[in-house]
Amino acid sequence: DEKYQHLGYGTLLFNHLMEEAKENGIKRVTLEVRENNIKGINFYKKYGFTVLEETKEDVAFGMKL
Repeated sequence: DEKYQHLGYGTLLFNHLMEEAKENGIKRVTLEVRENNIKGINFYKKYGFTVLEETKEDVAFGMKL
């Protein structure tokens, strides 16, 4: 599938979840990732999520839709 060649799995999943959330009237999304998952943290920052809370183990991101 050509779209899989250009977008990573995480991006495809994210885009799908955002579409579904908006269709269902969800106004805000919060996600948590482990602090050592730098790739995950950078992924959420790239999509405009803001850091809501940061602990030694987790980072919680939020986004208003």
